[in-house]
Amino acid sequence: MNIFRFCISALTAVLCVSGTVSVMADSAKPTVEPNYTVRVYSITLSRNDPTDVYLPSIRTSQRNKFIDAFPLITLLQGANVDKAHYKTLARSLARRGFVVAVPNHAQTFPGMPVAGLFSDVHVVTDVLAEMKTEDGDSKSPLYRIVDTEHMGLIGHSFGGGIGLYALAKQCDPPICDATYERPSALRAAVFYGAHLVNADDTVTDLDTSDVAVALLQGTKDGVATPDEVSRTLPILELPQALISIEGANHYALCDTNNPTGASPDPSDPALDQADAIDAVSRWAELWLRPRLKGAVR
Repeated sequence: MNIFRFCISALTAVLCVSGTVSVMADSAKPTVEPNYTVRVYSITLSRNDPTDVYLPSIRTSQRNKFIDAFPLITLLQGANVDKAHYKTLARSLARRGFVVAVPNHAQTFPGMPVAGLFSDVHVVTDVLAEMKTEDGDSKSPLYRIVDTEHMGLIGHSFGGGIGLYALAKQCDPPICDATYERPSALRAAVFYGAHLVNADDTVTDLDTSDVAVALLQGTKDGVATPDEVSRTLPILELPQALISIEGANHYALCDTNNPTGASPDPSDPALDQADAIDAVSRWAELWLRPRLKGAVR
Protein backbone atom coordinates (compact mmCIF):
# COMPACT_ATOMS: atom_id res chain seq x y z
CA MET A 1 0.00 0.00 0.00
CA ASN A 2 1.57 3.29 -1.12
CA ILE A 3 -0.81 5.86 0.31
CA PHE A 4 -1.78 6.18 3.96
CA ARG A 5 -5.21 7.73 4.29
CA PHE A 6 -6.35 8.81 7.70
CA CYS A 7 -9.99 9.53 8.47
CA ILE A 8 -10.24 11.38 11.77
CA SER A 9 -13.40 12.29 13.63
CA ALA A 10 -12.75 14.93 16.26
CA LEU A 11 -16.17 14.20 17.73
CA THR A 12 -15.76 10.47 18.27
CA ALA A 13 -11.95 10.44 18.49
CA VAL A 14 -11.68 7.45 16.18
CA LEU A 15 -8.77 7.00 13.78
CA CYS A 16 -9.24 4.77 10.74
CA VAL A 17 -6.26 3.80 8.59
CA SER A 18 -7.16 2.73 5.01
CA GLY A 19 -10.19 0.90 6.34
CA THR A 20 -7.97 -2.00 7.40
CA VAL A 21 -6.83 -0.95 10.86
CA SER A 22 -8.88 0.85 13.47
CA VAL A 23 -7.49 2.21 16.73
CA MET A 24 -8.59 4.74 19.31
CA ALA A 25 -6.93 8.09 18.69
CA ASP A 26 -5.93 8.41 22.34
CA SER A 27 -3.73 5.33 21.99
CA ALA A 28 -1.51 7.27 19.60
CA LYS A 29 -0.89 10.03 22.13
CA PRO A 30 2.22 10.05 24.32
CA THR A 31 1.79 8.30 27.67
CA VAL A 32 2.68 11.57 29.36
CA GLU A 33 2.01 14.66 27.27
CA PRO A 34 4.42 17.58 27.70
CA ASN A 35 2.72 20.60 29.23
CA TYR A 36 5.20 23.45 29.34
CA THR A 37 4.39 26.97 30.42
CA VAL A 38 4.42 29.09 27.25
CA ARG A 39 6.19 32.38 26.66
CA VAL A 40 5.52 34.66 23.68
CA TYR A 41 8.55 36.47 22.29
CA SER A 42 8.39 39.09 19.52
CA ILE A 43 11.13 39.34 16.90
CA THR A 44 11.59 40.94 13.49
CA LEU A 45 12.92 38.97 10.53
CA SER A 46 15.48 40.22 8.03
CA ARG A 47 12.81 41.62 5.67
CA ASN A 48 11.10 43.45 8.54
CA ASP A 49 8.41 40.82 9.06
CA PRO A 50 7.03 41.07 12.61
CA THR A 51 6.98 37.57 14.11
CA ASP A 52 5.49 36.07 17.24
CA VAL A 53 7.47 33.18 18.69
CA TYR A 54 5.74 30.79 21.09
CA LEU A 55 8.15 28.74 23.15
CA PRO A 56 8.38 26.68 26.33
CA SER A 57 9.44 28.98 29.14
CA ILE A 58 12.67 27.61 30.58
CA ARG A 59 14.49 29.24 33.48
CA THR A 60 18.03 30.36 32.79
CA SER A 61 19.33 28.03 35.48
CA GLN A 62 17.66 25.05 33.75
CA ARG A 63 18.78 25.65 30.16
CA ASN A 64 21.61 23.13 30.33
CA LYS A 65 18.94 20.43 30.69
CA PHE A 66 17.14 21.58 27.53
CA ILE A 67 19.88 22.11 24.96
CA ASP A 68 18.36 21.73 21.47
CA ALA A 69 15.30 20.22 23.14
CA PHE A 70 12.58 22.04 21.19
CA PRO A 71 12.26 21.61 17.39
CA LEU A 72 11.30 24.63 15.31
CA ILE A 73 7.96 24.98 13.54
CA THR A 74 7.26 27.84 11.15
CA LEU A 75 3.59 28.64 10.57
CA LEU A 76 2.83 30.15 7.14
CA GLN A 77 -0.33 32.25 7.34
CA GLY A 78 -3.34 32.02 5.10
CA ALA A 79 -4.10 34.88 2.69
CA ASN A 80 -4.80 38.04 4.70
CA VAL A 81 -4.99 36.10 7.96
CA ASP A 82 -3.07 38.03 10.60
CA LYS A 83 -0.63 36.10 12.76
CA ALA A 84 -2.72 36.96 15.82
CA HIS A 85 -5.44 34.56 14.65
CA TYR A 86 -3.15 31.53 15.23
CA LYS A 87 -2.48 32.21 18.93
CA THR A 88 -4.31 29.20 20.34
CA LEU A 89 -2.78 26.71 17.90
CA ALA A 90 0.72 28.09 18.41
CA ARG A 91 0.36 28.01 22.20
CA SER A 92 -0.91 24.45 22.06
CA LEU A 93 2.11 23.27 20.08
CA ALA A 94 4.52 25.21 22.30
CA ARG A 95 3.02 23.54 25.36
CA ARG A 96 3.80 20.23 23.67
CA GLY A 97 7.47 21.12 23.33
CA PHE A 98 7.95 23.04 20.08
CA VAL A 99 9.20 26.52 19.26
CA VAL A 100 6.55 28.00 16.94
CA ALA A 101 7.29 31.07 14.82
CA VAL A 102 4.31 32.89 13.27
CA PRO A 103 5.37 35.73 10.94
CA ASN A 104 3.34 38.40 9.17
CA HIS A 105 4.66 38.83 5.65
CA ALA A 106 3.12 41.53 3.45
CA GLN A 107 3.49 41.79 -0.32
CA THR A 108 1.66 42.83 -3.44
CA PHE A 109 0.89 40.96 -6.63
CA PRO A 110 0.23 42.35 -10.13
CA GLY A 111 -3.03 44.28 -10.08
CA MET A 112 -3.03 44.69 -6.29
CA PRO A 113 -2.85 48.37 -5.31
CA VAL A 114 -2.34 47.66 -1.63
CA ALA A 115 -0.09 45.09 0.05
CA GLY A 116 -1.79 42.18 1.76
CA LEU A 117 -0.66 39.46 4.13
CA PHE A 118 0.70 36.80 1.78
CA SER A 119 3.55 34.52 2.79
CA ASP A 120 6.37 33.47 0.47
CA VAL A 121 9.03 30.75 0.37
CA HIS A 122 11.73 33.02 1.77
CA VAL A 123 9.82 33.26 5.06
CA VAL A 124 11.01 29.70 5.68
CA THR A 125 14.68 30.62 5.40
CA ASP A 126 14.20 33.99 7.09
CA VAL A 127 12.77 32.31 10.19
CA LEU A 128 15.50 29.69 10.32
CA ALA A 129 18.24 32.32 10.00
CA GLU A 130 16.78 34.39 12.83
CA MET A 131 16.33 31.33 15.03
CA LYS A 132 20.02 30.50 14.59
CA THR A 133 20.87 34.03 15.70
CA GLU A 134 18.57 33.79 18.73
CA ASP A 135 19.97 30.36 19.58
CA GLY A 136 23.42 31.90 19.89
CA ASP A 137 22.36 35.01 21.82
CA SER A 138 22.71 34.55 25.58
CA LYS A 139 20.20 37.36 26.15
CA SER A 140 17.47 35.61 24.15
CA PRO A 141 14.89 33.30 25.77
CA LEU A 142 15.64 30.94 22.88
CA TYR A 143 19.31 30.67 23.78
CA ARG A 144 20.50 27.06 23.34
CA ILE A 145 17.02 25.53 23.64
CA VAL A 146 15.71 25.75 20.04
CA ASP A 147 16.74 22.91 17.74
CA THR A 148 17.60 24.63 14.46
CA GLU A 149 18.63 21.34 12.84
CA HIS A 150 15.05 20.02 12.85
CA MET A 151 12.40 22.26 11.32
CA GLY A 152 8.78 21.68 10.40
CA LEU A 153 6.18 23.72 8.52
CA ILE A 154 2.52 24.28 9.15
CA GLY A 155 0.82 26.10 6.29
CA HIS A 156 -2.74 27.36 6.10
CA SER A 157 -4.51 27.75 2.76
CA PHE A 158 -2.33 30.10 0.65
CA GLY A 159 0.46 29.50 3.15
CA GLY A 160 0.09 25.77 2.56
CA GLY A 161 0.49 26.28 -1.18
CA ILE A 162 3.58 28.38 -0.54
CA GLY A 163 4.86 25.64 1.75
CA LEU A 164 4.51 23.04 -0.98
CA TYR A 165 6.59 25.20 -3.31
CA ALA A 166 9.14 25.66 -0.53
CA LEU A 167 9.44 21.87 -0.18
CA ALA A 168 9.83 21.51 -3.94
CA LYS A 169 12.67 24.07 -3.99
CA GLN A 170 10.74 26.17 -6.50
CA CYS A 171 10.82 29.94 -6.63
CA ASP A 172 8.81 30.93 -9.68
CA PRO A 173 6.97 34.27 -10.09
CA PRO A 174 4.62 35.24 -8.54
CA ILE A 175 5.58 32.86 -5.72
CA CYS A 176 8.89 34.71 -5.45
CA ASP A 177 11.43 36.44 -7.64
CA ALA A 178 14.79 35.39 -6.23
CA THR A 179 16.88 32.30 -5.66
CA TYR A 180 15.60 29.99 -2.93
CA GLU A 181 17.30 26.96 -1.41
CA ARG A 182 15.34 24.55 0.77
CA PRO A 183 17.15 24.26 4.12
CA SER A 184 18.40 20.80 5.05
CA ALA A 185 16.78 21.26 8.48
CA LEU A 186 13.30 21.10 6.92
CA ARG A 187 12.09 17.56 7.64
CA ALA A 188 8.28 17.52 7.69
CA ALA A 189 5.21 19.63 6.96
CA VAL A 190 1.50 19.78 7.72
CA PHE A 191 -0.71 21.85 5.42
CA TYR A 192 -4.33 22.69 6.25
CA GLY A 193 -6.85 23.58 3.54
CA ALA A 194 -4.20 23.64 0.80
CA HIS A 195 -4.15 22.10 -2.68
CA LEU A 196 -2.45 22.32 -6.08
CA VAL A 197 -5.51 22.21 -8.35
CA ASN A 198 -5.40 25.03 -10.92
CA ALA A 199 -8.21 27.10 -12.41
CA ASP A 200 -8.11 24.94 -15.56
CA ASP A 201 -8.64 21.83 -13.38
CA THR A 202 -5.08 20.55 -13.84
CA VAL A 203 -2.93 19.67 -10.84
CA THR A 204 0.55 21.18 -10.48
CA ASP A 205 3.10 18.41 -9.96
CA LEU A 206 5.71 19.40 -7.39
CA ASP A 207 8.59 17.23 -6.20
CA THR A 208 8.37 17.04 -2.40
CA SER A 209 11.04 14.35 -2.04
CA ASP A 210 12.78 14.00 1.32
CA VAL A 211 10.10 15.87 3.28
CA ALA A 212 7.16 14.08 4.90
CA VAL A 213 3.90 15.87 4.05
CA ALA A 214 0.48 15.58 5.66
CA LEU A 215 -2.53 17.34 4.17
CA LEU A 216 -5.14 18.21 6.80
CA GLN A 217 -8.62 18.83 5.51
CA GLY A 218 -11.96 19.87 7.01
CA THR A 219 -14.93 17.98 5.64
CA LYS A 220 -16.93 21.25 5.67
CA ASP A 221 -14.24 23.31 3.90
CA GLY A 222 -15.90 25.48 1.26
CA VAL A 223 -12.71 27.23 0.11
CA ALA A 224 -10.28 24.34 -0.43
CA THR A 225 -12.69 21.51 -1.08
CA PRO A 226 -12.08 17.92 0.01
CA ASP A 227 -11.99 16.90 -3.65
CA GLU A 228 -9.24 19.41 -4.47
CA VAL A 229 -7.13 18.30 -1.52
CA SER A 230 -7.59 14.58 -2.25
CA ARG A 231 -6.54 15.17 -5.86
CA THR A 232 -3.36 16.85 -4.62
CA LEU A 233 -2.27 13.93 -2.44
CA PRO A 234 -1.16 11.50 -5.20
CA ILE A 235 1.36 13.97 -6.67
CA LEU A 236 3.24 14.20 -3.36
CA GLU A 237 6.19 11.92 -2.74
CA LEU A 238 6.18 9.42 0.12
CA PRO A 239 5.79 9.62 3.02
CA GLN A 240 2.50 11.49 2.78
CA ALA A 241 -0.93 11.41 4.37
CA LEU A 242 -4.42 12.84 4.02
CA ILE A 243 -6.07 13.65 7.35
CA SER A 244 -9.74 14.61 7.30
CA ILE A 245 -11.29 16.41 10.29
CA GLU A 246 -15.02 15.83 10.46
CA GLY A 247 -17.14 18.99 10.67
CA ALA A 248 -14.27 21.48 10.33
CA ASN A 249 -14.28 24.25 7.73
CA HIS A 250 -11.47 26.33 6.19
CA TYR A 251 -10.60 28.26 9.35
CA ALA A 252 -10.47 25.38 11.84
CA LEU A 253 -6.93 26.26 12.97
CA CYS A 254 -7.71 29.94 13.61
CA ASP A 255 -8.95 31.43 16.88
CA THR A 256 -12.21 32.47 15.21
CA ASN A 257 -14.13 31.32 12.16
CA ASN A 258 -13.80 33.69 9.18
CA PRO A 259 -11.18 36.00 10.76
CA THR A 260 -11.33 39.69 9.90
CA GLY A 261 -9.57 40.51 6.64
CA ALA A 262 -9.70 37.01 5.15
CA SER A 263 -12.11 35.77 2.49
CA PRO A 264 -14.90 34.02 4.41
CA ASP A 265 -15.75 30.37 4.05
CA PRO A 266 -19.37 30.10 2.85
CA SER A 267 -19.61 26.77 4.66
CA ASP A 268 -20.35 26.96 8.39
CA PRO A 269 -18.42 24.54 10.60
CA ALA A 270 -20.21 21.74 12.43
CA LEU A 271 -17.36 21.46 14.93
CA ASP A 272 -16.69 23.77 17.85
CA GLN A 273 -13.73 26.06 17.13
CA ALA A 274 -11.81 24.99 20.24
CA ASP A 275 -12.27 21.31 19.36
CA ALA A 276 -11.17 21.99 15.79
CA ILE A 277 -7.97 23.72 16.90
CA ASP A 278 -7.25 20.89 19.32
CA ALA A 279 -7.69 18.34 16.51
CA VAL A 280 -5.33 20.24 14.20
CA SER A 281 -2.77 20.63 16.98
CA ARG A 282 -2.92 16.98 18.01
CA TRP A 283 -2.54 15.54 14.53
CA ALA A 284 0.11 18.06 13.54
CA GLU A 285 2.09 16.95 16.57
CA LEU A 286 1.65 13.27 15.76
CA TRP A 287 2.97 13.85 12.23
CA LEU A 288 5.79 16.23 13.10
CA ARG A 289 7.18 14.99 16.41
CA PRO A 290 8.78 11.68 15.31
CA ARG A 291 10.36 13.35 12.28
CA LEU A 292 11.61 16.44 14.06
CA LYS A 293 12.97 14.39 16.91
CA GLY A 294 15.05 12.47 14.39
CA ALA A 295 13.38 9.08 14.75
CA VAL A 296 11.99 8.78 11.20
CA ARG A 297 12.12 10.68 7.94
